[in-house]
Amino acid sequence: ELPNSIGNLRCNDLNLSNNKITELPESIGNMRCKELNLSNNEISELPNTIGNLRCVLLDLSNNKIPKSEIKYLDHIKGIKYCYADYSYNLDEIFNLCQNNSRKEKIKSIIG
Repeated sequence: ELPNSIGNLRCNDLNLSNNKITELPESIGNMRCKELNLSNNEISELPNTIGNLRCVLLDLSNNKIPKSEIKYLDHIKGIKYCYADYSYNLDEIFNLCQNNSRKEKIKSIIG
């Protein structure tokens, strides 16, 4: 599991892929990281604080995150690329998001 102190990190690139991570601490929302790779883990739920995260690229692919959790990604400041395992089209994903004004900021959600 990730320690709460991860929220104190400021970095360009953090690769936490393939670590069997099952959950993210609430403090993840305090993190500032240009690229955060959380792919190939066992994450099944996103803390609502993930919307406070500041990053350009977030990779959540190959996890167990249900489609209902996508709403939290809409608030991430500066996000341009988000990779996740959703087989929906982009409009369906945006309809799950609460803040429609942020739609243009998410350039790519890969299924």
